[in-house]
Amino acid sequence: MNNINSVEINSSTLAKIGANRQLLISGEDGANFSIIIATSEGKFYDFTDRSFSLGHTPQKVLKSQINGSDFQTVISFPSVTSDINYDVIVIPGDNTQFAEDQIENIRIEQVGNSVVTFSLTTDNTANYEAFPTSVTLEGSSAGGSDSVVFEYTVQNKNDNTGGFGLIINTTQPVTANSVVFTTTAAADGGQTSDLILLNSVDNIAVGSQATSLTGSPKILSIDGNTVKLTSSVTVTDSQVITFKSIGQAVISKATGMGFRLDDCRADPATFPTTTVRGAVSNSNAVTVNGTRGISGGSVVVFGGAGVDNSSGNNINSVTASETQGSFECDVNQTLVANTPLSFKTVDPSKVLCNSILIRGRFQVDVFPSSDLEVSIDLDTFITPGTQA
Repeated sequence: MNNINSVEINSSTLAKIGANRQLLISGEDGANFSIIIATSEGKFYDFTDRSFSLGHTPQKVLKSQINGSDFQTVISFPSVTSDINYDVIVIPGDNTQFAEDQIENIRIEQVGNSVVTFSLTTDNTANYEAFPTSVTLEGSSAGGSDSVVFEYTVQNKNDNTGGFGLIINTTQPVTANSVVFTTTAAADGGQTSDLILLNSVDNIAVGSQATSLTGSPKILSIDGNTVKLTSSVTVTDSQVITFKSIGQAVISKATGMGFRLDDCRADPATFPTTTVRGAVSNSNAVTVNGTRGISGGSVVVFGGAGVDNSSGNNINSVTASETQGSFECDVNQTLVANTPLSFKTVDPSKVLCNSILIRGRFQVDVFPSSDLEVSIDLDTFITPGTQA
């Protein structure tokens, strides 16, 4: 009886593009065997044309033997569009057996590409015009990286509800910790506890926040499908819970994706200006030819020919209009009609603007196993202006 001592082939996950891999069978001279390679789609490898297809033919069973100490052949794994498994099966022939503890079936996984969408997000949608088109990267979790340079211009909303400018915090850098990933899971049963059973914990990790629950508690630990939160909550059966993972470390734990955000910055692109509408005589109510981008709330001051800034002169409230409107300030003003006015924040570390250019490089070092979207959270470094 002749022994087959080992069957070797690289069984690491195949990328979408496929690859050629060597199959090595070692053992005693004369050991004979049959090789069959099957896919999870029910196809078999044709050793003649080196392709996979449905049906059984003699070309799909390779019968051979060891001459000397080993047998070698190359298997061609094709490119794919979706995930697939291959089973490499070696069957001993007449007067041949496997040596002890040998495996005759080796499984190889092949994964299709996943698409990562890189976008912008905010909780203050009423203060922005529609965001620019997101960028995407495509790659395989089996290996490989890719990057894209992006330039997003965001604009303050041109209406009377949200058109009070955008205020950049220049001390808050835009880094990978400004990136967020959001997913949902459903409660498995009604519960009041800090331990919540979910239907799935896919794409959720320790540190993710349950932002749709009171207090946005964080996940402290995960045991099976049960998450322990930082505070007790009440949920109903099948209630959909939104989980947000914030920053590079938590997102990577939740999704398996490794990424970087390099050389990212946010710069003011345009600034609010207007002119005095009609003469203003000893009044703290300044009428203007449009208020777009001007914030109330005592966070902005203004300047121009004849403006009295002899003492603190914050803009406290705005009566909004695209072509007219007014604002109220601390100090009474006497101004000539059509005087140009400019505006800046009280806090010198912040900048008031109408639009902002956000640019940098987004790189995925390890692609996730499925499509997902991550976003720069504008709220980490931009505060919308307010009416009052």
